[in-house]
Amino acid sequence: MTEAPPWRGGRLARARRGFGLLEVLVVMVLVMVASATLWPPLRDALEMRRLKAASSHWSALIQSARHWAFTLNRPVRLEFQAGTAPCLVLHTGARGACSGCAGSPCSSGAQRLGTTPPLPHALAASASSTSLVWSPTDRTVTPTGTLRLELPDGRALHHVVNLVGRLRVCSPGGMVQGVSTC
Repeated sequence: MTEAPPWRGGRLARARRGFGLLEVLVVMVLVMVASATLWPPLRDALEMRRLKAASSHWSALIQSARHWAFTLNRPVRLEFQAGTAPCLVLHTGARGACSGCAGSPCSSGAQRLGTTPPLPHALAASASSTSLVWSPTDRTVTPTGTLRLELPDGRALHHVVNLVGRLRVCSPGGMVQGVSTC
C-alpha cells in the first residue's frame, strides 16, 4: 500500500495545520507596534471629542437661558457648580437656590430649568463669574462672564457671554481646530 502524497492529505499535510509559535509571536509584535503608533492620535481624538461634546452641552444651556428669561418674563440664573465633576445649573431662584448637577430639589420656590451633565474627569472647568443673571426687562446679563473648559494639555474652549446675553465660543491661541481664536 502506498501512502497519499503530502499535498493530498498525507501525514505532512496533517502535521501543518494551525499556526506555529513563531508566526503567532510575529503577529503579536506587529499588533503591538501598530497599537503603539496609533494610540496617541486616538487618545487625542477622544479627548477633543469630549471637549467639544461638553462645549456643546454648555452652549445649549447658556443659549436657553436667554430664551427662558423672555418666555417666563422673569430673571433666570445660570450658576457654575465647581467641584470634582463641574456642571452648569439654570434656574429661576436666587444665587445658590438650586445646587448640584444631580437634580436635587431647589429651595425657596426656585424652578430648575436645566443642567449640563457633569464633566468627564479629563476636563477642567473654571468661570470668571460663578453666577450670571438674564433680565427680561433690561434684556441684559449681569455680570458678563467667561466659562472655560480645558484639557490637561492646555487646549481650551471659552464660552464668552456678552452684555446682551449672546454667546461666543472661541479657543485661546486657536489650539482647537474649527473654532475661532480668542
